[in-house]
Amino acid sequence: EDLLVGLIKKKIHKVRELESNLTKKLELDFFQEIKKILDPSSYNFDKASIFLFIVEWDETIGPKLTRKYTEKNNFDIDLESLGVQLFQTIISLFGQQEIISPEAVLLNVINIHMKAMILFDAIPDTSIRGNQRQIMISVLAPEINYLESLRLKNTLIDISTRIKNEVPTDLESYYIEIQSILVKLN
Repeated sequence: EDLLVGLIKKKIHKVRELESNLTKKLELDFFQEIKKILDPSSYNFDKASIFLFIVEWDETIGPKLTRKYTEKNNFDIDLESLGVQLFQTIISLFGQQEIISPEAVLLNVINIHMKAMILFDAIPDTSIRGNQRQIMISVLAPEINYLESLRLKNTLIDISTRIKNEVPTDLESYYIEIQSILVKLN
């Protein structure tokens, strides 16, 4: 019985220790995020490391990278593969049901040390099962904070609306707008 009590006390101590460490980590992350919001100069990155890309559902092959814009000609990221992975991730988050309104999410893409602001929407299309073609519009950058994600969401919704209305969409002008949101000039 004393052995059992001792084991329980050790387990309780370990759980409290883990809880304390997790709380400290969350507080640190929270304060670092607040610092980034209050002092944007606390993070800087090359504006050429921002990517804007669109992945659409193709009935034959599934998710397909249809458009992209970046200032980099050579980059280490395989946007085709990443686009498919992010599209499938978003499908698993939002499900396969009909998309009524655009949904956005900010993801930390750990394997490439980037953040992704993703807008998931649908274009009415009676030639496709479900009568809508799913579309994902994404911004990939080394850092995106919460307030920036809110501004980016509006920009991505604008892009999506133009695509839905079949209005020619100049990704370069949107890319410049996205850069102005994300890159702080010192």
